[in-house]
Amino acid sequence: MPGDAKWSAISKSPLTNTYGESAGTAGFGINLKRAGYDALVIQGKAEKLSYIYINNDEVEIKEAQFLRNKDSLETFQILKRGLNNPKVSIAAIGPAGEKLVRFACIVIDEHSFAGRCGIGAVLGSKNIKAIAVYGNKRPSVSSPDKVEKLAREQRKKIRNFASENGFTEHGTPAAVLSAAQTANLPVQYWREDSWDKAEKISAPNYTRVLKVKPRACLYCPVACHRQIEIDHPKKYALKGAGPQYESLSFLGSNCLFSSAPVIKLTSSAFFSVFGEKLLTIFDNILSKRLPSTELQFVDNRNERLNNIINLAFNFPSFRDICYKSECGGYFVLSLLVWFSCSY
Repeated sequence: MPGDAKWSAISKSPLTNTYGESAGTAGFGINLKRAGYDALVIQGKAEKLSYIYINNDEVEIKEAQFLRNKDSLETFQILKRGLNNPKVSIAAIGPAGEKLVRFACIVIDEHSFAGRCGIGAVLGSKNIKAIAVYGNKRPSVSSPDKVEKLAREQRKKIRNFASENGFTEHGTPAAVLSAAQTANLPVQYWREDSWDKAEKISAPNYTRVLKVKPRACLYCPVACHRQIEIDHPKKYALKGAGPQYESLSFLGSNCLFSSAPVIKLTSSAFFSVFGEKLLTIFDNILSKRLPSTELQFVDNRNERLNNIINLAFNFPSFRDICYKSECGGYFVLSLLVWFSCSY
């Protein structure tokens, strides 16, 4: 059925100390179901860093020391090559999850994030670096003909709706401009209710500048995720998953950054190591603490690109945060205290 790619990771949250649930997509949930499982329950803790490999009826816990301190994207690529299965789906954590940073995420297949409640730290607490799953069984249903007919009908309706509304072509970035037009776009942490540069980071400009192609989760007719390409400046050339509405709004309008390539490059500095949550924290620090005159500088992309990329890695030493080294561990705690006193 269309929409079946959605799944949830559920645990006690290390961030809130209560119930935590974070949704992801990509191919993980469907592969788990195809392997014959409705849920995966992880109890206890591995003796050393490990990853779980599920291949239909075979379930293995394998040593993963070779993945220690690898970011989530590196982990995905290394496991994908090692397992030699192009259809395997992989949910992984980066160094922040390993070090139990309480807002660490789980990254799925390089482009989806279970980014809430610190679920990545839960995997880290169990010494689980990644979960790789592949299944090729066809789940049984009571009325397969009726289900297939319904799936075709719904798939067609959803595809037509997404196409007619530009959602397949532009994805969630299309929501930036509509949010701006209804005063619902975060601008300097809602200190302002409008921003005259919203069009620069919204569709269709976003789609054109980043050379966007739609990227779909398994069996999804919408394909709202973005596959982008940056070829200038050559120093920062890359291809990969593009920023969606949350990154564009919180790192864009919230901080008055109006360059889509800069937002992508900066978000990439965070996503592979920390995930979505830390990026949002960083955005809010900037938008709350820095005056607008200091936030304007990245609008001149050609002159200031190095500054914002360096800021992403060194404000203050975000690498230290993910490794909890030097000041990083203390800064993690101070961020949580700071946010609890900010509302």
